[in-house]
Amino acid sequence: MERVENFYERALDEIEAIPAISSVVFKILQITASEFSSRGDLLRCLSSDQTIAARVLQTINSAYYGMSKPISNLNVAVGLLGDKRIREIALLCSSSGTIRQSYPGYGISADNAWLHSVTTAFAAGFIAEKRYPEKSVSAFAAGLMHDIGKLVMDNLVRRFPGEMEAGEMASEHAWDVLPGHHEMENEAFGFDHSQIGRTLALKWNFPEELADAIGFHHNPDAAPSGGDLAHIASLADVIAHIHEMGIFDSNFLELLGEEGRIPFELSHEEIEDIFPKLGAEIRDLKTFLSH
Repeated sequence: MERVENFYERALDEIEAIPAISSVVFKILQITASEFSSRGDLLRCLSSDQTIAARVLQTINSAYYGMSKPISNLNVAVGLLGDKRIREIALLCSSSGTIRQSYPGYGISADNAWLHSVTTAFAAGFIAEKRYPEKSVSAFAAGLMHDIGKLVMDNLVRRFPGEMEAGEMASEHAWDVLPGHHEMENEAFGFDHSQIGRTLALKWNFPEELADAIGFHHNPDAAPSGGDLAHIASLADVIAHIHEMGIFDSNFLELLGEEGRIPFELSHEEIEDIFPKLGAEIRDLKTFLSH
């Protein structure tokens, strides 16, 4: 017990040193998803973050859009780009810091960590739209932020390399092709990245349901605020890994269903429908970011 408490105290020290994510990003996600929000709401929000506002203008004036003359008016830029692109720009700006981090202790590059977070975010949004469309923005945020605890855990893994060796614990579950980082973390330190992620989210004043989705995406039934968002984040995480590895087949869905990983009685057809949409979103985003 003393050993676990020592590791946890170190983790808490690390948490204090991590700067908070701008709340503007989540406000933009909410505004662009709400039918009751106005263009004025979005402009006021964008104007409060100079980095995002500058990126909006930089984007509309890029070669990708081929404007005949420079656009310097933020209102015009927002109208031309649309809500979807504004959301992606906010995502890009937020990911340049907290999300786009390498995790050398896990052997994960910054690009791969960022891609997984983004893929999980889109997957979570698609899942929510099928059963809880009112939660689509929160689901997107939960998918985007589900692994933020690795910011802290990676430092522990590197400081104490003998505690957790990659691949030392084999999974007996259907998703054994997926990383078992949380299992190895619990074995080595007594807690995992999802628990630390929840602590970070609460420190940053995230809504409780969002913090619980981050904190219980590996055990959604235990989420104290109710498991809907946590179940969405959990399945989205699995779908993102499957998509990234290109291993999708119907047999895999059968096994996931048998082990209770598919929530809300989603049909296999509904889940299969997510994969082509997810691929299109990621391709589109990569094309957009390359310009």
